Amino acid sequence: MISWPDQLVSDIARRRAVLMIGSGISRHSVGEQSARPPTWRGFLEAALEKCNGKSAHIKKAIQKGQYLDACEWLKKHLDDEWVPLLRQSFMQPKFQPAEVHKLLYQLDCRIVLTPNFDVIYDGFASTESQHTTLIKNYDDADIIDGIRRNDRVVLKVHGSISEPGKMIFTRSDYALARTTHSGFYSLLDALITTNTLLIVGAGLDDPDFQLLFEDSAARFSSGLPHYMTSGDNFHEDMIATIRKTRNIKVLPYSAKLNHAALVESLSDLVKLVGEKRDFFQRTTDW
Repeated sequence: MISWPDQLVSDIARRRAVLMIGSGISRHSVGEQSARPPTWRGFLEAALEKCNGKSAHIKKAIQKGQYLDACEWLKKHLDDEWVPLLRQSFMQPKFQPAEVHKLLYQLDCRIVLTPNFDVIYDGFASTESQHTTLIKNYDDADIIDGIRRNDRVVLKVHGSISEPGKMIFTRSDYALARTTHSGFYSLLDALITTNTLLIVGAGLDDPDFQLLFEDSAARFSSGLPHYMTSGDNFHEDMIATIRKTRNIKVLPYSAKLNHAALVESLSDLVKLVGEKRDFFQRTTDW
């Protein structure tokens, strides 16, 4: 079970927190024929099976964790088979929202970031809010309007399977996006600097967020921490390094039984946030 810091509970209750949802949350969903959304590595390995010709260097890159390079090369080799494979992996199984998606929605964070390509949380949030939650891609021109107003917004940081051609998935995609959509990255930087982030189901290997968190931690070393739930058994030295270099406080839990402890902990967090909001309403201490 996760022991939720009071600072985090208060920030969520005051809607001073931004929720970041990673691919680990999507893995809770089940689609047709009991399919689950693939991990990044799982998708690359499936793509590699369709790659004819010399592919030993791609397999080696995947084994070394060089996913951006492997993805770049696989996209080139698969050519017109690439988009159908993306849709087959992330859309066609018709993944259904899981309990964890419902709990995260119940936290009622006004801004949700997600690098996920699938539309599992997006679709649930849109339906549950009677389509009043705005779903915005990194290249949408009116993102800032939704942020400045009182809208609930889901920001698709790397695009969506709904538009495969705009997905940020390869090394060249990342490099191009940082230049072409620099305004969006400035927005992410501002959100990280001025809000508390609760990171759920995401790792530390995304190059964009690595830079953003490291830059923010270096510029504002005395700032309040962000928080990341983790079922990984990080060594205490790694936990200290994450806190020092990215100002992220790790909230560990047991990953047994398909991360059941995370779901139970989020249920407790929803209750704690609700109680805190009731308190703020009574005291008008917003």
